[in-house]
Amino acid sequence: MKYLPLIISVIWVSACSTQQRIGNTIHPERDTALANAFTGICIYDEASGKMIVQQNADKQFIPASNMKLFTSYASMKYLPDSLPGWFIHESRDTIFLQPNGDPSFLHPAFETQKVWDLLKTNRKPVVLVIPSTQFTPRGFGWAWNNFQEFYMPERSAMPIYGNVVRFTKDAGGLRAIPAYFQTYLTVNELNGKGVNVRREEDGNGFTASSSTLNNLMRPFTQKEDPEFVYKLLADTLSKLGISSPAIRKSAPGIDFKPFYTQHTDSVLQFMMLHSDNFFAEQLLLMAGREITGKLADRTTIDSLMKKDHKDLPDHPRWVDGSGLSRNNLISPHAFVALLNKMKKEFGWKRVSSILVNGGEGGTLKDYYSDYPENIFAKTGTLNGQATLSGYLITKKGRMLTFSFLVNNHQAPAGAVKSAVKNTLSKIIDHY
Repeated sequence: MKYLPLIISVIWVSACSTQQRIGNTIHPERDTALANAFTGICIYDEASGKMIVQQNADKQFIPASNMKLFTSYASMKYLPDSLPGWFIHESRDTIFLQPNGDPSFLHPAFETQKVWDLLKTNRKPVVLVIPSTQFTPRGFGWAWNNFQEFYMPERSAMPIYGNVVRFTKDAGGLRAIPAYFQTYLTVNELNGKGVNVRREEDGNGFTASSSTLNNLMRPFTQKEDPEFVYKLLADTLSKLGISSPAIRKSAPGIDFKPFYTQHTDSVLQFMMLHSDNFFAEQLLLMAGREITGKLADRTTIDSLMKKDHKDLPDHPRWVDGSGLSRNNLISPHAFVALLNKMKKEFGWKRVSSILVNGGEGGTLKDYYSDYPENIFAKTGTLNGQATLSGYLITKKGRMLTFSFLVNNHQAPAGAVKSAVKNTLSKIIDHY
């Protein structure tokens, strides 16, 4: 036993020297893709409770889709096991339904559609009651000229079809799904390999033209009519011979109960795998209903920052659920603190099931397929920004939390992501 203090000292010195060696070998700025970029790294070793790499870790960066980690935290903490996608009250002669922002309603990726089944089979008149909301169709700081990009649908209290129109080309020509938009479609001569559909800025007029590439998915807009989504549902039902629901702005005295639609974690997995901005925004609104009593974004974020995230370092600036806004500003250190909080509060099994790993599809597969069980993370991409935050499991079995944020780069996105991988692979292989 007299040698025990010496053994402990040797182990401690060895661990410290390993941390120093790792820190001294991480120089991402030497990669030409990152040479002129603003780069921040923070890597935390769970076993030692220490940061092993910190470079600009306390500086704030535009995080892009890494903001979905904040939305995931809110959803995991405040939404129940199954999404309360609607609220329902059934009387003797009427069904009252109030939407609750569920992004999966009539979305083609989700076969289970409990509310739709109810609407198709119900023989009672249906009344749709518009919920209390506090948000705008577009988030704070979203790029206005991306209004027709499939990755930026407008937010709504009652999403339907993912709030986008999908176009398909067959022998009969170009078809709109939902068919409601067919009358809004103008088709020019199509003689190219692809079809490019464009939408007018302030309305739902669509024009299809020949193109070298296909662009067959466009968001619809509610700008001209805030109740447009309700009318779209009524039109969809009418094509099945089902009476259109009545629409009310309130229903005094009605005692609504939650109507559960999808497993919450399944929806989170879909959102993270596809980095789906629309799902992220809608889930934040749904969490807001649980926190503030209404579908809301800014007041929800304010509440989360004052209560749940008051201990996060470097004063994060959080403005939307998806990361589409360049007004979000978060430090690598803050992301590491958030990830440590998620693991502590929700457990590794749940957190790792929601995040994408290197062996899955989605946004990690192209760069980390050779590390299928070593990285669980969220990517983020905007023009000039590339971000990655999550967890590393090294080949020696160490669990690390990391955030690697790159802003203001001018290199090809693929080169930047390869440079990030070069750094992280050193950590995985040797630490």
